[in-house]
Amino acid sequence: MDRGKVLMDGIVACGNCHFARDDKGQLLRSRGLSGGMLFDEPPFKAYAANITPDPATGIGKWTDAQLKKAIREGVRPDGSVIGPPMPIEFYRHLSDRDLSAIVAYLRAQPAVRNEVPKSIYHMPLPPSYGPAVKNVNAPPASNKVRYGEYLANIGHCMECHTQHGEKGELLRDRLGAGGLVCEGAWGKSVSRNLTPHESGLKGWTDAQIAKAVRDGVDVPAADGVRVLQEHQRCRHGGADRLPAVAEAVGLGRQELTGAARGHFVTCTACRRAGRESISRPGPSRCPVSSTRARRPASRRR
Repeated sequence: MDRGKVLMDGIVACGNCHFARDDKGQLLRSRGLSGGMLFDEPPFKAYAANITPDPATGIGKWTDAQLKKAIREGVRPDGSVIGPPMPIEFYRHLSDRDLSAIVAYLRAQPAVRNEVPKSIYHMPLPPSYGPAVKNVNAPPASNKVRYGEYLANIGHCMECHTQHGEKGELLRDRLGAGGLVCEGAWGKSVSRNLTPHESGLKGWTDAQIAKAVRDGVDVPAADGVRVLQEHQRCRHGGADRLPAVAEAVGLGRQELTGAARGHFVTCTACRRAGRESISRPGPSRCPVSSTRARRPASRRR
């Protein structure tokens, strides 16, 4: 239960989408994870599901096995496929232990009745996200690079920190190099280069990387200290895990290995929506951080 709370409040960040919000996008904590957030993008009009134990409108009638299959494989109990922006391809890396902890946490939440509209997709969904996932173990925490890679995967860090091609595909030769533009109420933000290149994190210490991830504080620059976008969820990740994330991001100041590259994949939402990179003109279509994606279902027209 404690592990599930750490994951949900921190690195996995399910509440970013599934928490109920008011018309201004503020969390409605009394409504819990009852969903309703609208992601209105050209490829789809999707609503975050109610993942409270309500038997009528949530997951109350789902077995633990069915819930695990939905989270890690993107398949509902009725056999239908869960579409974007649910980052199934990242969640396929969830270990059995962490997946069970998340399920236990969800079971312990208050049941909230909230019937969420059905999502509409203007594109074909895949028949599946791959073969059934079984017997996944997280790397030992003592191996900072491998464990940090695991955390970066389930935290879908590369979702924003890698540019995408003309069809929205992940540019693997630019993995972690940043440059993705996301628009929102704050204006435009550009994802940071996380590689050990001089334009990235080469000059950063592990302590500085950890502080940026946990507290949202950038290394001081000529234009002052900047607040980073996702620090609120990362600060709950636990101080004991931040060195592992820092080690994985910096990779001990070494290049990303081929093995590490193979584990970083982008979620379906990013590929399908065809988000723009900084090197290409036009607005971002980021389904997570765009202003339109923050509009709750109660405000749909």
